[in-house]
Amino acid sequence: MTSNNKQSPAVPRVFADFNNADRHGRLRLNCERTATDLQKQQIHLRENMELILYMEDLECLGVVVKSAEEDIWVAKIEWKDIGKWDGFTNQGNREAKP
Repeated sequence: MTSNNKQSPAVPRVFADFNNADRHGRLRLNCERTATDLQKQQIHLRENMELILYMEDLECLGVVVKSAEEDIWVAKIEWKDIGKWDGFTNQGNREAKP
């Protein structure tokens, strides 16, 4: 018997400084703590990759893009969707929402 339930891919949880946005409102992913999280989780950023971005007790979903202006990785976020971290996991991953 085969199951029709699909496992959702894990969405990595990575630090981002919410005070370090570019003029388009995208979070820059170039701070030291972000680099540390990426390295620890062996994450290689790529276009349209989803990340859970957090800072202190806040978090939101972001989509990674390359900033042509600054030649760095940034994440597009919905500022209105920033919320308090629910604390269900602290293992670096979240399940993607269907």
